[in-house]
Amino acid sequence: MKAKIRELSRRNWSMSMAERIRRINQYLNGWLGYFALAGAKGILTDLNQWLRYWLRACVWRQWKRVRTRYRELRRLGLPEWKVHELANARKRAVAHGQRPPQRRPDHCLLARSRID
Repeated sequence: MKAKIRELSRRNWSMSMAERIRRINQYLNGWLGYFALAGAKGILTDLNQWLRYWLRACVWRQWKRVRTRYRELRRLGLPEWKVHELANARKRAVAHGQRPPQRRPDHCLLARSRID
């Protein structure tokens, strides 16, 4: 399932976050119905955590330039010292995707594109 989600929403594709989420939602609708009947809450919880990590990594990958990272992290309301620390970090997008949210929850990164 994760391989299919990766295929639908590759980090290096230039697509809007709304389109990326739309594709993932379209794929997951059938799986969620199946797992809901099976009562596999743990599987859905793990998938939710992984999906948030994947989307955070996709967002970080889209913010290629330091200037863009500064602007977007400020927009999220992080303190200036944390903005400077994160924007100038040279770690890969995957490493930033694994970090817990700094001040605000994950949905702030996705505020401009609602998950239906």
